[in-house]
Amino acid sequence: MIMVPEIGKTLMHDKDPAIIHTRTDKEMKRRIARYVIFLLISLLIATASYWAARKYVISGWDYNDAWIVSLENYRQLDDLEKETLSDPEWRTIKYTLILTFHTGEQKGNTFPVQVEHLKDSRLSLSKGKEYILSVDRFQDGHEMFSISDSFRFPMVIAFISGFASILCLGAGISGTRALAGLVLSLFLLGKWSLPTILSGTSPLLVAILSTGGIAGLTVMLVMRKVRYWPAAIFGSLGGAVAASTIGWAAVSLWNLAGVAAEGGNILASSFPGMNMQGILLASVIIGAIGAVLDVSISITSAMGELHEYDPEIGTLRLMRTGLNVGRDILGSMINTLILAYFGSSLIISLLIADSQPVLWSVLNDPTIAAEILRGIAGTAGLLLTVPVTAAGGAFWLVKAGGRNIN
Repeated sequence: MIMVPEIGKTLMHDKDPAIIHTRTDKEMKRRIARYVIFLLISLLIATASYWAARKYVISGWDYNDAWIVSLENYRQLDDLEKETLSDPEWRTIKYTLILTFHTGEQKGNTFPVQVEHLKDSRLSLSKGKEYILSVDRFQDGHEMFSISDSFRFPMVIAFISGFASILCLGAGISGTRALAGLVLSLFLLGKWSLPTILSGTSPLLVAILSTGGIAGLTVMLVMRKVRYWPAAIFGSLGGAVAASTIGWAAVSLWNLAGVAAEGGNILASSFPGMNMQGILLASVIIGAIGAVLDVSISITSAMGELHEYDPEIGTLRLMRTGLNVGRDILGSMINTLILAYFGSSLIISLLIADSQPVLWSVLNDPTIAAEILRGIAGTAGLLLTVPVTAAGGAFWLVKAGGRNIN
């Protein structure tokens, strides 16, 4: 009897708005401090990755006609206003560059080098940055030096490692799982899919098997509860089948050869027997699997949580819930997919807009038709993913509800 009032006072004390506000402020400060620490750790990892990647490339550099150099200073030699050429597109600019060599026999030395560039090469020169210096040697003994490109590899590695560390530290185990799924998916595509296609295997078959593998890897790594896996994988494969079916029909009916895609002519000339239509279909399927997986996992997670809350829910009620969730996220996912395709073809879109062509000629162009095909097939995949995931997920969750599998 004596402790009851004390307990009441303690409870009233815990509900005091001032106390709650103080606790909230402390929690917010702890979160901000944690994120700042995560950011600092990510910057340290990115910096270490930069120097490690730079050292790796420089130590293994064995090219006799190219060097990694740092630009200390430069001076333009030619007066372009006074220069007259019959073809202005091939007008060149000469520079004297003060370079410090990091590779080759002159490693560690700094001296001037005269280089020549096309006027519109778009390669900007900045003091302190690193570049790749190349030389063209002619039979008469003449040598022409030029800056072929920036040496950006270490910075690319720094950004990748920094992003990966932020994802893992900030999102915890979920971010680590997502990153692992991405790495394994890219490994599957790079180490198995591409070599298998180049060896002569049907690109469509490889794409279907690859998307199945990617779907399985992603679902198993992203979704924590094992009994949700079959529903999500089943729904994503249904969407991939829809995308491939629509893609196959469009390629056949639109009479697309596949060579008009970016790099298509180069690939066709390098591998004369390559099935370019199959390559186009494979790109459609692989391009759509990411959005399809997103929809399938989202619907399955929502249905699974509802079934956890109410194990007695019926199959039809659970399926209607999945359909409603799918309809809500479908609009944004279709928009995301189409904008992604549009963004990847922005350069050619600008060229088309500048030429102001007739509408029918634009849609008749094989390159534009291929991009439209990707958008339509991807959208079809998303549309079918919703009912397949809702129906298959509802049936699986209800039938497997009695199993204690996590």
